Amino acid sequence: MMPRLLDIVTPGYRAIFIFSGESDLKFLKLLKPGFRHCCLMIEANQYWIFYNPMSHVTTMRIYSGLSLDEIVSWFHRCGHTVVCCRVSVPRNFDVSVRPYTCVEAVKRLLGMTAPRVVTPWQLFRSLTEVGK
Repeated sequence: MMPRLLDIVTPGYRAIFIFSGESDLKFLKLLKPGFRHCCLMIEANQYWIFYNPMSHVTTMRIYSGLSLDEIVSWFHRCGHTVVCCRVSVPRNFDVSVRPYTCVEAVKRLLGMTAPRVVTPWQLFRSLTEVGK
């Protein structure tokens, strides 16, 4: 049974951040190698939703029957950096206007408040800081 729409991004579900060095956009070559794009997989009951915000289109795919370990292993084998976490309760906050980027899209999907995090590398560092 497919989860109700309101249940898809719920606090406590697992999320997998995927960081990639691949990009067809020349200006992204200025970003740290290995951290030029980010996307996300989020758990929704027995499904995983792959959310990939790109400059020209945002794609979403739904997968079933995959474990967290299988997903992480596959992305590692493809040469990507992966960070797993749990979706937390979004806080209400004032949002300043920021450009639509892959980083901003995944932060907003999960209700993350990190206004100074604007690049995939900064997002990775924010997610992997000691004590989080």
